[in-house]
Order: sequence, then C-alpha cells, then structure tokens
Amino acid sequence: MKKQIFLSVMILSFVVSIGSIAIAQNDAQLSISTAAEQLNKLHEGTLVVRIYMNKNKADLLQKTIQDPKTSEEKKKSLSQLLKDHLEDREQYKKNVIRAFKSAYRFSKVVFIHDFDQKKLANGRDAGIFLNDQGIVDPSISMETDFYLLCGRGNTDDSFIIYAPNGDNMPSHFPNKYNRNILEGLASLFIKDKMSNYIKKLDGLLLDRYNRWKS
Repeated sequence: MKKQIFLSVMILSFVVSIGSIAIAQNDAQLSISTAAEQLNKLHEGTLVVRIYMNKNKADLLQKTIQDPKTSEEKKKSLSQLLKDHLEDREQYKKNVIRAFKSAYRFSKVVFIHDFDQKKLANGRDAGIFLNDQGIVDPSISMETDFYLLCGRGNTDDSFIIYAPNGDNMPSHFPNKYNRNILEGLASLFIKDKMSNYIKKLDGLLLDRYNRWKS
C-alpha cells in the first residue's frame, strides 16, 4: 500500500513538473513573440532619443543665484558653475545627435530634450523635436505613429530603450547592449565611446530582428 502511494506521488510530481515546464515554455514563447512584435514595429517606426539635460541642477543653481540671501561672492562662483553645466549639456546634446546620425540605422530617429517627454502626448507635431544643431525646430515632426523612447543609461555614453509610458520593454527585447569583459576593457581605449555603443546597439537590434524574422 505504501509502495503504491509512493508511486502515485512520484507520478503526480512528474506530471506537475512536465506541466510546469510546458507553461514556462509557453510563457517564454509568448514573451519572445511580444518582444519580436515590438521590434518589428520599431523597425518601421521611430526611436525618440530623449537627451539628458539635467535641468534640475540648472534650475537649482539659478534659484540659488537669484536668492537675495546668497552672497555676491557665492553668486559669482555659482554663475560660473551654471555656465559650465549648461555648456557641458549643450555639447553632450550635440554629441548624442551626431553619434546617432552616424551610427544608428535600424529605424527612423528624432531627438527631444528629456524635460519635454510629456509633450509627446501631443502627437507627431508636438513642436519639441531638435534639429542637427540641437535647437527645437517646430517644422520637424515624427513621421510615424509608433515610437519607442531611448534615454541615457548608466553613463552619458550608453543608452536604454523603453516604452513610451516609461515602462521597461518586454523580456527578450534588446533594449540595451551589454558589453562582455573584453569589450569593456577594449572600450577604455576607444575615443568615441558613444558612437561605438550606439553602433553595437544598432547591430544588436538588427541581428535580433533578422533572427526572429527568419
């Protein structure tokens, strides 16, 4: 009797395990299918690159400078700090635009200041898109209805793709390029790290697109 119960438990456990594996496989296939669908749409759509301007820092510096309680000496040093910060971000913005223009091919691409992201809800003619010089040009519009966002990663030289509402992309979607150890070491000697990263990301998107398409 005990042996029969033991065998029954073992059989039941086996059936449950097989079922769990099947469910996990179905979930994985569904996740890949969802990611593939989003990637196909991006290929025909637009990548909206939101450029990190760190406006909060600029606003805080400006507020402190205008505060009557701030000494003249402090205002002078903060004004220089603000000037350096704004110049740094302007140069960064131009670098981002140049790098994407030269290294990204997977889809159409447009650029916005990160603080204008909410205005994307106004549609393709939101009047927030930047020209090649990094200046807002109301004549520029997004050519597609579908878009995904792309923002700064862990550093100024890396980027992450995410959904229009700010959520993470579905599992298996190639939302960023992960360098291996050797590539990480090699990147230390690359002068234009940003363009190199974008080129790798672009290649990853195309590779995954072709693999899933076939």
